[in-house]
Order: sequence, then structure tokens, then C-alpha cells
Amino acid sequence: MKLSKRVWLSIVPVLVGSYLLALVGTYFLEKQSYLSNEKTRLEMQLSNLFSLYILYDSVIDTYLLSFTSYDLLGPILNEQDGMFGVSVVEGTINRSIENLNSVDYDILIFMVIESNNKVKYFYDQSDDPFSEPDSKVLGVVNKMFADKSTNLDTVFTEEDKTLGLRVKILNPLTMKAPISDGWENAVAIVLLMDLKNFDVLMNDLSSNYKVLVSKSDDFSHVDTSNSAVYASKKLSSVLSVYLEYDQALIELQLRELFFKAALAVFILTLISSVLLISLIKRYVTKPIQNLEKNITDVNEKGKEFPLPRDDDDEISALNRSFYNLYGQLQSSFEKTKVLAEVDALTQLSNRRMFIDHLERLIDRGCQNISVMFIDLDNFKFVNDNFGHDAGDSVLTTFSERLKSVIRPTDLVAGNIVDEAGVSRLAGDEFAVALNDSS
Repeated sequence: MKLSKRVWLSIVPVLVGSYLLALVGTYFLEKQSYLSNEKTRLEMQLSNLFSLYILYDSVIDTYLLSFTSYDLLGPILNEQDGMFGVSVVEGTINRSIENLNSVDYDILIFMVIESNNKVKYFYDQSDDPFSEPDSKVLGVVNKMFADKSTNLDTVFTEEDKTLGLRVKILNPLTMKAPISDGWENAVAIVLLMDLKNFDVLMNDLSSNYKVLVSKSDDFSHVDTSNSAVYASKKLSSVLSVYLEYDQALIELQLRELFFKAALAVFILTLISSVLLISLIKRYVTKPIQNLEKNITDVNEKGKEFPLPRDDDDEISALNRSFYNLYGQLQSSFEKTKVLAEVDALTQLSNRRMFIDHLERLIDRGCQNISVMFIDLDNFKFVNDNFGHDAGDSVLTTFSERLKSVIRPTDLVAGNIVDEAGVSRLAGDEFAVALNDSS
């Protein structure tokens, strides 16, 4: 398998595996962060509900305190009749509302009810001229007189509206809570107001949240096994709210988050793979392929190994090593070639090269080929009586003289080239091959 293919098969899976691990880790971290943020946002929504509720609660208490002043109740309790008395009371109420108006509402009802459940005074700020006292409120007041309860602070829902109800029973003479037999003449001061902004926020939340309202803060009956984000808050002693983020929306957001993360991993893997493979190809595989090509050219085409660059990197060092090795091998080859083809003493061609020369002449179709065999007489006598050094000197001198009588154009540095060749066959035996010897 080629290195370039092995790089793809090795690096790409590692990159994919690494990025997948990063994807899983990032996804779970982002998931936890997302759920934590949604939990915080849900708690902020509950805090907003609590703030709105406390604001309305405070406004209702303030209105009730203002409406129980003697300036307002006096004409009612003293049974001041006629249009003038009604105008005085309504004028006082309207001035109080203008001075204290800090929240939005659609319903504001003020009533004074006697102990016999008779409505002594009824004020409705709405434009409905036919509005009447709420029978539910009358029933609550009647029960308070029966139970001799002097104060009521409650909230209830009617026609998708959250209504705050305050009831305060007073002795009209002392303007304080009645005692003992003072209950017969006592009156109930009733204030009913809708929590408009509170309801608007509740309706907005219902688009993304499951909203439950209860007088009790115990929501243990709610199944939260499939819910990841939920919380409850006690707004008052009579009202608690439970919010649960829509699980389908959570799963949708998490799927989008996973898709985005997977897409990012795919793009990063693709870009990283292409860049990394390109860099490896440029700085590793391509130089190695060039080195392979240079070696192939040397081995198969007989080219010279190119001079490597003097760069400070491993591939250049490998090139230099091959270049040095090639030089050493070339030098060794030349030396070996000389030893294989040339007689070491006389520097004449040896028997094998002489035979190769004759075969080449025959293959070339030469017609006039002459071969002379020369044997030195009494050479053994020289070796035995004067030593091998003298014998070597005789052979060397004879070789030089023999080459001198051969045509100079036939020899180059003692190698056989064209028409003639001089060789030392063995010991004191020599041979000369002549071509075109007419």
C-alpha cells in the first residue's frame, strides 16, 4: 500500500474519531449549559410573576387603606342620600385611584356590605351600567360574618382572569374590627381587582410552559418524570405557581444543537483532513516519491543521482544520505569494475574482457580479425633466479612495449575500444586482437 493511501487510511479515521469524541463531549456540555440556562430563565419568569403579584398585592392593600378613610366611608355610613352624596363618594374614590394608579387593570369594584348581606354601596369603574355585585363575593362576605372573621386576603380565577379580593369588616363607629355584640352593626369593606399584567405574563408563558396555579404550594402530584426543566414558587399564602418547560421544545432545541455540532465536526474534519493531507503530501510523500524516482532513474536509466538541497529537514537529510550512499556505491562499482576487467599488474584487459571484445567484434560483423597469442620464454627462470619483483618488472615493461606498437587510436587508457585489443591472459601469456588487419 502506497504511503499516500496509508496516510488517508490512518489520519482520517483518527481525525474523525477525535472530532466525534469532541462532538459528544461538547454536545453534553452544551446540553447541560442549555438546560441550566432554561432553568435560570424559568426561575426568572417565576420571579417576574412574583414581583407582579407583590406589586398588585401592595396596590390592593393601598387602595383598601385609602377607601377605608372616614372621608370616603363617612357619607356612605351616615347614609347620605341623593346625587350629592353619590357624587362626593365617587369623587373621593376617583381621586384616590388617580393618586394611586400604578398598575393596569380592567376590573376595580368597591363595595360596602352590611351584616345582613345587603349591599350598602357598590362602585364599579367599568363602563358597564348594568354590572351587579358578584354573588361569589357576597357568599364569601356572608360566610365571614357567620364565622366572625374580620379580614380576608385571597385570590381566585374567574373567566380567565386572576382576581384579588380584600375584605375587611369594621365597626362603623370605631372604624376598627368589631368585638362581641358589635357584629350586628358591622359592615364589610370589599375591594375586588383583576391582576391584568399578571394574567398577560401568565398567558405569554403558557405558549412555552405548562402553567399550573394552585392555592397550595404542593405540586407533588405533577408527573415530572419526562420533564427536564421545571420549578414552582409560592407567591403568597393563597397562591402558588408551577412552570414546566415544554419537553418537545427542549428536544427540538437539543436536536438543532446536535445537528449544528455535527455539521461543525464534519466541516472541521473535512478541512483538517484536506489541509493535513496536503501538508503531508507536500513535505513528506512528494519528496519521498521524488527520491524514489531519482533512485529508479539511477538504477534503470543510468542517470546521475541529482545533488540534494541543503535543507534542514529529515527528507533532505535522507536525500543527502542516499546521495552519499550512491557516491560510495558508484566508487565501489568503478573499483570493482576495474578489478573485474583489468589486470592489476599490467593494467591490460584480462581474459574475460578479451573474450568479450572478440564477441563484440564478431557481433558487429567484422571480416578481418586476427588474434595473436604471445608467450614469454624463460619467464620462470627470471622469477626463480631474480625474484618475483623482477618478474613483475619484466611483465610491466613488456606490456608497455606491447601497447606502444599497437596503433594509439586503438587503445584508451589500456582499455579495448575499436580495432585492436591487448590482454594479459594469465602469467606470461598475452593476446592481441586486431581488426581490419589486411
